[in-house]
Amino acid sequence: MNNILIVGCGHMGSALLNFWIKNKKYKFTIIDPFKHKLLKNKFNNKNITITNSVKKINIIKDFDIVIIAVTPQVAEKT
Repeated sequence: MNNILIVGCGHMGSALLNFWIKNKKYKFTIIDPFKHKLLKNKFNNKNITITNSVKKINIIKDFDIVIIAVTPQVAEKT
């Protein structure tokens, strides 16, 4: 199973997630400082972990793929 980290789940991040979520080969961690509560309600799935800060990620090496899907002005807040 591939572990995927998506930083930002706005238009681009959510489009990627919605496409890949159908494939059971992936496990996702989503970081979104603004939408994390909404995303937790929407994606109540054991293959998806959602948090509001990159500081809550212990080891970045745990991920096979890291996708940065934030605009530059939001990057500092994650």
